[in-house]
Amino acid sequence: DEIQVELIDRFGLLPDAAKNLVAITGFKHQAQHLGIRRLEANTKGGTIEFAERTLVQPGYIIKLIQTQSRIYKLEGGNKLKFSIATNTSAERMELVKSMLADMLANGAERLTR
Repeated sequence: DEIQVELIDRFGLLPDAAKNLVAITGFKHQAQHLGIRRLEANTKGGTIEFAERTLVQPGYIIKLIQTQSRIYKLEGGNKLKFSIATNTSAERMELVKSMLADMLANGAERLTR
């Protein structure tokens, strides 16, 4: 957020491409925190590849697959495929944002120190 504020302060309102770049960088940071190795989204859906050690609870993923089997499928031991159609990049950005937030709020193991 600070970088985006700094960019706006220096250059004025950001074009959509720059806004998307800032958002994608934030998504990458969230995904790394959750232990997601790779996240891809396209017009028909996408995949989430989990790292060997992830904070996302297996029970959460199983619940997604059981309750929404037409949307979510497990591929191998570490890939979750989803079939959610989006027409625009803005819709895909919102979908990814929502999925990451949901995983963090409901499916992430709490860190204890």
